[in-house]
Amino acid sequence: MPALQVRDMPSDLYDQIKVVAKRNRRSISQQTIELLEIALNCESGNADSGYTNGFSEYGHDAVSLLSREKLFPSEAVLRERARARKALFDWIEKNPLPAPPGFDDSAAFVRECRNERERELDDRA
Repeated sequence: MPALQVRDMPSDLYDQIKVVAKRNRRSISQQTIELLEIALNCESGNADSGYTNGFSEYGHDAVSLLSREKLFPSEAVLRERARARKALFDWIEKNPLPAPPGFDDSAAFVRECRNERERELDDRA
């Protein structure tokens, strides 16, 4: 498989690719290939690429749909997402769900569900 080495890549661009790759659970190499495919398919107007999502018939192309902000959210957007996530987790911690009736804790409930599933699988075998 061909390899590509990029010289003199701006460090801020590399850092942005790292952030997007981490968020998408990809390696930097995988994310770079994905971004190149998106860019090349957008430029060529390749309707079969899946990146246009069929919107070209409505006068929209993939370039306008895939904004830079979606591909590389700003630090402010990332901070706001982190703040919202933290607020959600804080709310969940302050408002725990009660254990189902007959169970003192959630571990016993999960254990019983697993045992029940194992019995069902054994019955099928």
